[in-house]
Amino acid sequence: MGELLGMAPATVSVHLHRARRQLRAILGDDNA
Repeated sequence: MGELLGMAPATVSVHLHRARRQLRAILGDDNA
């Protein structure tokens, strides 16, 4: 995935982490 986007694996992980945190905020689920 990272190679397709031209990103380093660490950068992809950061984006995924932020996306999950954003989903938690939207869903209001602190346990997710």
